[in-house]
Amino acid sequence: MLSRFSALAKKALLRLRYYVMGYRNYWKYTRVPKEKDLWVFSGFRRNCYMDNAKYFYEYLLREHPEIRPVWLTVSDEVYAKLQAEGKPVLRMDSKAGIECTSRAAVAVTDHFVMTDYSPEWGLNDGTKIVQLWHGVGFKAMGDTNGVRNTTERGVRYSRDILPSPDDGGLRRMYKKLKYRFCAPFREKMETYFLMTDTGPEREETILSYWGVPEAARVKAGNPRVAPMLQTARAEAPARVLYAPTYRFDAAHEKALIEDFLAHAPAIERLMEERNAVLHLRLHPHTWRDYGELIGAGLAGFSRIARQQTPDIYAALGEYTALVTDYSSIAMDFVGPERPVIFLCPDFDWFSANEAGFTLDFVSRAPGPVVYSWENAFPLIETYLQNPAWDRQRRMERYAYFYFDGVNDGHDAARITEAIKRGLEAE
Repeated sequence: MLSRFSALAKKALLRLRYYVMGYRNYWKYTRVPKEKDLWVFSGFRRNCYMDNAKYFYEYLLREHPEIRPVWLTVSDEVYAKLQAEGKPVLRMDSKAGIECTSRAAVAVTDHFVMTDYSPEWGLNDGTKIVQLWHGVGFKAMGDTNGVRNTTERGVRYSRDILPSPDDGGLRRMYKKLKYRFCAPFREKMETYFLMTDTGPEREETILSYWGVPEAARVKAGNPRVAPMLQTARAEAPARVLYAPTYRFDAAHEKALIEDFLAHAPAIERLMEERNAVLHLRLHPHTWRDYGELIGAGLAGFSRIARQQTPDIYAALGEYTALVTDYSSIAMDFVGPERPVIFLCPDFDWFSANEAGFTLDFVSRAPGPVVYSWENAFPLIETYLQNPAWDRQRRMERYAYFYFDGVNDGHDAARITEAIKRGLEAE
């Protein structure tokens, strides 16, 4: 009992320190002059090196010597890796990291500012936020009631602290005072300097709900797809990727894996018949350990394996077909000859209990939606023989998610020019 009380007391003290130091440092560093050529980057929860932020950072290192990109992390592993590669990296919580963040004109994120940066460590009201987001997907990220599919405290609409044309004088004064206290701990999507506008889907399901201004939207896709476009498809054996999305509910996540393992004998037979292999890849944010379960379940199968490379995008182009459910990886992969099967055995439950959707998933998905492995098998076989089968319907639906011309491997260049224009306009 005493140890539990001590743990709770320690947690409360850390939370109190975060608010006190975050408030003080946020406004202190707001006064620091910003350097237009200094742009900082961070990964999910400050621990990762991945996703759109990674590929944008690496693009700038290769192509724009006039810009000083710096990766920030609290991970010893990420820090050591980037140092060994000669890439500019700092510990976010170090004196040098805090100073760098406080002086940066731009901070890039692809999740949330509140997960990837901290007001304790240099984030401030003068920081210009560039939001690349982590892909184009299906799960609901907002509606008229608020931001969805996140448990982060500060990620909420800021109507209560940002002025509106309808506000009277007293209301504006009240909001100004409240802003002073709340701003360090809020996402403030409505004040993003820039956010990628990939297509009609993003405009309708995220940008409009989040209140991202028209002037802050840049028509661009995902920098992370560039390596896939440069990777040749593996031929013999052909490759199929099974990549289900993350589930908050542990029981349903485990049930999904167990269902996959139960069908392993049938998957093995199909792969043998078609001279193919199937790789299982769990969502990168899945923190639960299924190594023993999967290892035992796949023992003895030569054509099924677990895909665990740190970065799937370096290998994604090698696959002939993708099987997923509601993951944004589907919209990275899909193309005229890159088919996706949407295997959704828990569709009704997921819709009601997890993220849900703000679009009609079944009618919008750019590929067949099935609810069991038995229904998926003939489709996998068809796509292995002819990846371009049903390409017309696939690409018609693709147009709802992406504007013509984006996601072509040049999105990092578009984003760079948009940031530069915005900085020069000030």
